[in-house]
Amino acid sequence: MANVISDDHVVLLEQTLHKNQQMIAENQKLREEMKAKEEEHSKVLREVLTELKNIRQKEDNVANRVRPQLQRRRNKIQVPSTCRRTLRKVFKTLATKDDFPGFYLTERVDSANNCHVLERVKLEIYHYVGGQDKCQWSDAQIEEAFKRYFLSTFETERKKEQGKYEEHKRLCRRQGRKREKVTRRTLALDKIGWDTQKKGQMAELLITEAYMSSEDSDDNGRRYVVKELSWESRKLSKRKKQLDKFYHKQHSQRTKERLVPRVRGEELSLRSKPDDCPEWACIDSNNISTNSE
Repeated sequence: MANVISDDHVVLLEQTLHKNQQMIAENQKLREEMKAKEEEHSKVLREVLTELKNIRQKEDNVANRVRPQLQRRRNKIQVPSTCRRTLRKVFKTLATKDDFPGFYLTERVDSANNCHVLERVKLEIYHYVGGQDKCQWSDAQIEEAFKRYFLSTFETERKKEQGKYEEHKRLCRRQGRKREKVTRRTLALDKIGWDTQKKGQMAELLITEAYMSSEDSDDNGRRYVVKELSWESRKLSKRKKQLDKFYHKQHSQRTKERLVPRVRGEELSLRSKPDDCPEWACIDSNNISTNSE
């Protein structure tokens, strides 16, 4: 008997065929989208690789420029402080003699005249230490110390000619006092019996000179007049005084006697408050006095 396909079967087959065609079309579309994304990813990857290559090339260029400088720094002669001090002492002793010309500051440090001065200084150093065989510094170290002293003297004389030497000396002394004060307070902070949080707060402030009061010498350097910061809080002022007091207690009476006394000045420093000043360390700007520095 012949097979008869009913109309329902035909409809079902057509629906199935249609769904298959849709699935094929969707799969084709997905493949095209995936291919497009792969191409886009490949493009991005190529761009990244190109950028990395450029960065590496720039780093190589920088390294090629910096490497000779680093090599020169490594090859720079290290001069012990004892060598520098001895050379200056010997030089100043020779300067008291009529036959010692001193530096020829209008000439290069390696000029013939300055080289003769260097040889004279070398001989005097050897005599000072008991002979060349007992000298703990090499000729290269002595020559480097001589060059540095020459440059220092040249800069000093230049500032004197420009009328800037006394101001330069005053600023150097002031900066030196600030560095010493930071050192003293840092040593005190390490040993004082404060909790970790309090120590951490002060440590952040001690690393910069912005939180340090100004000082000027008075009475021919027999005391320093302190200009307190106009924006400094009582809490910060109290903590700094506690550190100073603690440091002084840890040292001998002889050390205390060598310290130049400090007195509070009538004027306040108007140095501006740091932008990142913590709230506990400063007072409200509306309450700041307007005394001049």
